[in-house]
Amino acid sequence: MESVESKVIVLIESVANLSKITANHDLLLTKLVDDHEMRIRMLEKCVVASKKLEELEVRLRELENWRWYIVGGVAALIIGFEVYTKFVT
Repeated sequence: MESVESKVIVLIESVANLSKITANHDLLLTKLVDDHEMRIRMLEKCVVASKKLEELEVRLRELENWRWYIVGGVAALIIGFEVYTKFVT
């Protein structure tokens, strides 16, 4: 039969080891939660960036449409000027 002192020493060592294991688990869980929070924030930023990109694409399409209006107007002015110069001269 083991003495009470040796049982107490084994019990103390077991509790100390359990405390170390619990501390390691707490550390790992904290890192895991931080990682998930960081990923969530990145996804939120991606959603915001995606919305801004869609807005920029709409604006770009509008500008491209105006480009064709301007090119058409300039072409009409050139043709009009050419017709005017033929009749005047």
